[in-house]
Formats: sequence, C-alpha cells, structure tokens
Amino acid sequence: MNNKNNIAVITIEYILVAGFIVFEELIWNVLAQPIIDRLNHHAIFVKLRRMFLVMNRHLLLIVFALIFILTEILGVASGLIIVSGDLDFGILIYLLKVPLAAFTFWLFELTKQTLLTFNWLKAAYHHVMHWKAIIVSTSMYQSFKSTLFVAKNRIRKIKQYYLG
Repeated sequence: MNNKNNIAVITIEYILVAGFIVFEELIWNVLAQPIIDRLNHHAIFVKLRRMFLVMNRHLLLIVFALIFILTEILGVASGLIIVSGDLDFGILIYLLKVPLAAFTFWLFELTKQTLLTFNWLKAAYHHVMHWKAIIVSTSMYQSFKSTLFVAKNRIRKIKQYYLG
C-alpha cells in the first residue's frame, strides 16, 4: 500500500512540475511576456495603467474577475475542443487565450496592492504562491530546469552555428 502511495505522489508531482514548467517556459516566457513587453509602452497601455491605478477597488475587482474568468473559460473550452478531436481549433482557441492571459497578468501585477486588500483574494493568492514554492523547491523541478537549460543552450549553439 505504501508503495502505491509513493507512486501516486510521484506521479502527481511529475504532472504538477511538468505542467508548471510548460506554462512557465512556453506559455509565459515565449508567448505572454513578450506580448506584455511590447504593449507596455504603447499609449493605450499608459492610459489603461492610469485608469486602473485610480479605479475604485470594487470595480477593479469586478473588471479583473471578469477578464480572469473569461481567460479560464477559453482555457477550458480549448481543452474540451482538443479532447473532442478538433486539435487545430482547440489550439487556435488556446492561442487566442494567451494575449488575454498576458493582459490579466499585467493587470494583476499593476494592481496587486489594491486587489490584495480583499482578504479572501489575498488568502487565495498566498495559497497559490505557497504551492508554487513547493513545486519549485522539488528535486524533480530542479532536475527538469537544469535539463531544460542544457537543451536551450544546445539549441542556441546549433542555431548560431547554422544561422549565424
């Protein structure tokens, strides 16, 4: 029985670590962060930044929650579409989610101080950060990250060698 529990724990740890790394490396670093970096200096984002920073905290929470919920609905919908067999459309829906998720992250980072004045959101945020810290501290995560680092360096060297 103990061996089965260990296998289950390792399997869950593997899924969490792999999912986190895929999200962190592929979705965030490759897609979302560059979108935020490019858009952050555009005039519309300067205006949005000002607007969100002075917005009533309850209205801000409603705006943030609606965008967050829409982002999550797109994620679930894309997963269901992929599972139903329409891979191309599912991926398209997921790719449409990425800019919205990037905006949601941007909005949260910008207004975190105000949003975390809601005790329930603050507790949820700290709970998520606690689980993130647990995942990041696992030996499996460290092993995945070092392997990924080596692979990225090899790809860069090959790319530089062949493409200059």
